[in-house]
Amino acid sequence: AEAAAAGVRLQPPTLMRAVYGSSYEPRLIVLLRKPWTRMHAAFHNYVHYRNKYGDNAAGELAWVRESVGAFRRCEAAHSTDDCALRFESLDRLNEETFYHCDQLIKGMYHVFMPKWAHEFRDLLPLRAEQDWAQPKRVLGAALAFIGVAEPDADGWRRMLEVKRQLHGPRPPAGLPPIPQAVASELAAFYREGLRQLVEQPPIR
Repeated sequence: AEAAAAGVRLQPPTLMRAVYGSSYEPRLIVLLRKPWTRMHAAFHNYVHYRNKYGDNAAGELAWVRESVGAFRRCEAAHSTDDCALRFESLDRLNEETFYHCDQLIKGMYHVFMPKWAHEFRDLLPLRAEQDWAQPKRVLGAALAFIGVAEPDADGWRRMLEVKRQLHGPRPPAGLPPIPQAVASELAAFYREGLRQLVEQPPIR
C-alpha cells in the first residue's frame, strides 16, 4: 500500500533492491537469447503449447499469431509497459489468453532491462549464442566481472565439460529448425524493441 501511494510499481528488480538495501551492490549477470529463437525453443520445451495448437509448424505459427495479436490488442488499450508487466491483470480478454502471452513477453528485453539497470549498476548482459559458440570466452568475461581469477588448465577443462541441462521434453532428435514464417512474424514483432535496446542501451 505504501509503494502504491508513492507511485512505485513493485517489480522483481524493485523488490530485490529492497532486499539488498542501498549499501550493497551485487553483480548480476543476464544471458540474453534472440527472442524469436527462445520462443521457438519454448514451444518445444513446454508440451501444453503443442497440445493446444498442434505439434507442427502450423501449430507453432498459430500460437505465435495468437500471442502477437493478443499483445497488440492489449497495447491498443494500454501502454506497452503495462501489457508487458501486468498483462493478465489488465482486462478479462488478457486473462483468458492462453498462458497470458508469457513466452512472447519474456523476449521483450527493452521493457525489462532498463528497470534492472535502474536498480543495479553492476549488470553484465551476455549473449546466449556467443556462450554456446565460445563458452570459454563468455565464462572468462563472467569471471572477470565478478572478480574471480580464471582457473588453471584443469579447472577450465572441468568447467567446460559440464553437461548443460535442458528444461522440458525437448524432441529426441533435438530442437527442429525454426519455421521461416514463425521467424519472420516474431522478428517483426521484436524489431522496434531491439532497436531501442541497441540505440539506447540501459547499461553504460
